[in-house]
Amino acid sequence: MFKKKPAIKTLAPLRSSDRRKIADQIIQQYKGLIPVTPPTTSEDNGNSEGQTSGTTIATVRNALLPENTQSARFTTTAGPNLQSVQGTIYVGTHPGGDERVLWFRLEQGPGTDGRIYPTVYTLWQNPGIVPLLHTQSLVMDKLYGGADLMIPGLANGPPFPEGRPRMQWLQWLT
Repeated sequence: MFKKKPAIKTLAPLRSSDRRKIADQIIQQYKGLIPVTPPTTSEDNGNSEGQTSGTTIATVRNALLPENTQSARFTTTAGPNLQSVQGTIYVGTHPGGDERVLWFRLEQGPGTDGRIYPTVYTLWQNPGIVPLLHTQSLVMDKLYGGADLMIPGLANGPPFPEGRPRMQWLQWLT
């Protein structure tokens, strides 16, 4: 009858190798939306010590999963039949911020697809992870009233990045 509160186990620090692996999975999953510039050498001073320009992969990894990231397993229920759902949350602190849940992954139960999903706190720090949706003022009035955003309400159509399956983006937008 009532939904159970999530049961979250003790937080444990992520090893740096696991953090890099998870960050690389996030970068691969949201490919095209996260700007990553490969390192280039600076030839102005004649040495080739690998000075970088632009956004490096390490900078992007740290922006997505800060060095102090911890993980914990959770269990909860979902749906009208209260089916059990299990997964992992990733908690961390961005510079100047509080400790927050940054990402979560569903591992067992309905909706399990192996993807890592950002939380609102992650989207505040990294707004380029999801596509920017443009609507008209009439649609915004409806959204303020509690209506759902549907594809016909988008100005200029949905933002499908090149090389990504359209069905996957339709699932994200719905």
